[in-house]
Amino acid sequence: MDKYLRRLAHFFWNANKNHIIATFTKKGACSQSFTVGKILINIMFIGEKKFKWVSATLLVLAMVLILGQLFVIVRFPKRFNDIVQEASVRHGVDPALIHAVILAESSYDPNAVSSAGAVGLMQIMPRTAEYVAGLMSIEFNPDLLFDPYYNINLGTFYLARLMRRFDLTNAIAAYNAGEGNVAIWIARDISPIPFPETRTYVRRVMFYKRVYRMRGV
Repeated sequence: MDKYLRRLAHFFWNANKNHIIATFTKKGACSQSFTVGKILINIMFIGEKKFKWVSATLLVLAMVLILGQLFVIVRFPKRFNDIVQEASVRHGVDPALIHAVILAESSYDPNAVSSAGAVGLMQIMPRTAEYVAGLMSIEFNPDLLFDPYYNINLGTFYLARLMRRFDLTNAIAAYNAGEGNVAIWIARDISPIPFPETRTYVRRVMFYKRVYRMRGV
């Protein structure tokens, strides 16, 4: 059994090492766990006899570390990152927060349309988009909301505006529930957030933001 596990680890590493190395050596990737996992696998082959009694444990730990990081990359992609970074600089919003909102809103589907009519990557309502486009002095066209560059820039501008008006938690809540609702909650000193969906949304976005920070966004 021990010999079989070592062979399995060897096969896994040889079959995937080029993809894994290419992925985890990108700037800001969560490379620490991957590096430890790689070292653990190498230990099993460098001193095979000496470490034979712990090879199964090392294999399990290495697989958990490596596959765990691969899961993070798949579950928390950095699609449209060039656009996100540009919008971040232009509008003064943390790129990790922009990615978090995109993931929570549309899971990176530029063609997403909600049942309420919100459109695109950052799920902007056409009426809100028209208002924001006016503030930005740019053209408004509902069809452009499907364009990643246009959608991310409008969404980020709006998010920056909310963050100037509210603290971070309330700004995220306002992005989901509307700034009018949040203004009422604050004026009436209502806490916690009265909408269960919005409470969940805020927790999700804050968690996603931490993960993207960990990914080096």
